[in-house]
Amino acid sequence: MDHGRFDALDSWRGVAACMVALSHFAVASHVVGSAFVNGSYLFVDFFFVLSGFVIAANYHQRLLEGFGLTRFMLLRWGRLYPLHVAVLCAYIGYKMLQLAVPSLASPSAPPFSTPDDSLGALGINLLLMQGLGIYDFPNWNVPSWSISAEFFAYLVFAALLTTLRKRLWIALAAAVVLGPVILALFSHTYMDAAYDLGFVRCLYGFAAGVLCWHAHKRWTLKSGTLLELVALAAVVAFISTTAYSVASYAAPYLFAGVVVVYARQAGAVSRLLQHRAFLLLGMLSYSIYMVHWFVVGRIYSVAKLAKVNLLAINPWIGDLLFIAFMSVVVGISCLTFRFVEQPGRRWSRQLAERLDAPPAVTRFQPDREQP
Repeated sequence: MDHGRFDALDSWRGVAACMVALSHFAVASHVVGSAFVNGSYLFVDFFFVLSGFVIAANYHQRLLEGFGLTRFMLLRWGRLYPLHVAVLCAYIGYKMLQLAVPSLASPSAPPFSTPDDSLGALGINLLLMQGLGIYDFPNWNVPSWSISAEFFAYLVFAALLTTLRKRLWIALAAAVVLGPVILALFSHTYMDAAYDLGFVRCLYGFAAGVLCWHAHKRWTLKSGTLLELVALAAVVAFISTTAYSVASYAAPYLFAGVVVVYARQAGAVSRLLQHRAFLLLGMLSYSIYMVHWFVVGRIYSVAKLAKVNLLAINPWIGDLLFIAFMSVVVGISCLTFRFVEQPGRRWSRQLAERLDAPPAVTRFQPDREQP
């Protein structure tokens, strides 16, 4: 069933991806290093909530009607895996360059010799299992833990939906209640759980997003400009003040409210977010999220060779570097979207269509050479 595009939410995702990228770029600047930027890792939880909302909107009914678990997961795999592998190839290429040019590598940590860039960790990444707690430390393309967790969240959602059907709400309620409790008891980094409890964090946010879809579908919320501004202000205040406190465990609840408000696209902020510049960021959001860590690493490599301390430079120069960084990330994302994401999606759709194609009927043709 076509529910139309949630353009404002797509744009939210693009802005969120940019904020996550900025939160990972340590440089002296008037922008980078603020409380809001430092806490913007929480936008990963927005991704999880929005993903649950969008997946439920597009596949909930279809899965109940026999869409097929294999077909569903194949489409999700085609959405995530090609770009994931492409970025891993970029990392491998850089490691090979370090072998050829040793001055690019640390003398105490040659390429492929540390746990975070070991061949074992590479194998886990190729299997898309890096977000399942197998390793409790960051490795290779660090942000990719979340797409690993999300891929298996898709599987859990589809399996539970087709099994529990109308009783799915029980599992969803359990996830949004137990998720923050588990994280509060066992996470040592507040909501910033990744390789250790990242899958729990993902299931928590994803379940909240699925519940958001059902709320959006069944209840009419009179959302307008004032409510959108309140939701926006709440996000800025929450991220700026609670990202490194116990309150951070409530992030998916806040983002669930934001998704419900902006899904209506009824206010002036939504209209602004439907401008083509924001829509472009939304379209590129996955690429921005996946490539930015590699770009950050190469900037640090150049700074190290030039013996420049990025944390001690003039903040105005840092501002220019911040603009250059985001420009490079968006530029590369345009290329990866065009040449990696889109072909990967088309290929997975073609494979999925073959699963739906009726088997060819071979009519009996008598052998004319037989008597």
